Amino acid sequence: MKYCLGIILCCCISTIKAQTTKKSGMPIIYKQITNIAQYGPEPSSMQKVKEYLLKQYDQVAITNDYWHYVLYNELRYGVDFDKDYKKMVNEITANEIQQMARNIINSNRRIEITMLSKK
Repeated sequence: MKYCLGIILCCCISTIKAQTTKKSGMPIIYKQITNIAQYGPEPSSMQKVKEYLLKQYDQVAITNDYWHYVLYNELRYGVDFDKDYKKMVNEITANEIQQMARNIINSNRRIEITMLSKK
């Protein structure tokens, strides 16, 4: 379930692109994560996100920065982010995404940071 958070955020972002206001996009994100926790992700969003993640993986897997990230995390934390990545993305289910969204909502641990430009 370590990649669930990325998929949840991608599902939320793909759903709310048209809804974001200039004031703050955060309340919309909270609503979307709550919606995913209650009803699960939209099947079309899940498929689009999976396709995007697999395409992005193919593009970044040939860069030094990606392999630096993989090696750093494996040496520092003992976690191999590259092993079976495509398999995990393809096999992740809507139920796993829904459960992760529930965990996020129930944790009550959130930090909202809003950056405003100087006028």
